[in-house]
Amino acid sequence: YKLDAGDVLSVIDATVSAGGTPFVTRVPVTPDGKASIYPIGIIKVGGKTLSEVNEEVKQRYASVANNPEVVVGLFAPRPVE
Repeated sequence: YKLDAGDVLSVIDATVSAGGTPFVTRVPVTPDGKASIYPIGIIKVGGKTLSEVNEEVKQRYASVANNPEVVVGLFAPRPVE
């Protein structure tokens, strides 16, 4: 599955968890195929698989956290037209 505009990602960040609870956010993919993921910023996800996005997110998180524990998943697929 290649991500595209209209998909909604779930980002689970256990790196900054408070009280043992992971921080979970839902991130929509914009019409230009980008997603804004705190704290790493905007990344291009359109046309990429979840595996590819996970790898990039982990690499970027490594610049802001030691031993990042973050997973990106598909919360909701884009509507079928």
